[in-house]
Amino acid sequence: MKKFWILAGISALLFLSSCAMSVGIVFDDSVPIEKSTYICTYFIGEVTAYNGIPVKWKQAIKMVQIPAGDALLDLKLNSMSGNIRYLGNASFKYNFQPQKQYYLRFSELHEANKYGVSVYVYTLEEKFLGTASDYEAHFEAIVPVLEYK
Repeated sequence: MKKFWILAGISALLFLSSCAMSVGIVFDDSVPIEKSTYICTYFIGEVTAYNGIPVKWKQAIKMVQIPAGDALLDLKLNSMSGNIRYLGNASFKYNFQPQKQYYLRFSELHEANKYGVSVYVYTLEEKFLGTASDYEAHFEAIVPVLEYK
């Protein structure tokens, strides 16, 4: 059983480290890279709408390039936090800064029946490692979701 967890951990690190700056989708190629930001949807699920515009950004290990600034993301959740799997729909609003990489995780807040998105931020030069100390060093905020159903 111990071998299984070691192999699972190594596999997860390999998959997750490949998310770093491997851009899979460019939302608006007219926006210069200097005014863009990058999000990884691997930990949260599928993005079904961006600022009210329907999209199909599948849960993937590649980055999605979007214009920096305020963004409203509608999510079709498929997320794990500890041993709890979250499925359903949620909306999340955040002000993404240019020239950054964002990794998002869905989680339950300390208050009963309240949920949020943990936001982890990296520079474009930094590599995502997926370790506990890496998460801690890059944690920016927990943002309550606008709705979860």
